[in-house]
Amino acid sequence: TYYLCMFRGKLYWALLSQYYPRIQLYKFIDFDTTPKFKDFVQWTHAKNCKKVYKLNKEVEVYEVV
Repeated sequence: TYYLCMFRGKLYWALLSQYYPRIQLYKFIDFDTTPKFKDFVQWTHAKNCKKVYKLNKEVEVYEVV
């Protein structure tokens, strides 16, 4: 399951694994394109990723299965 997050001002797909709180970041192309292994960018700590909000400030969690 991939989650949409913001890291250093850019959108990425985040993949949670058994190494939590370290997560893998993948390039975000659009909502219809699922990330592939070649789209891997880097590892980061979960506290470095920010949530993505709607305009009405409710938390929206995007995930791709």
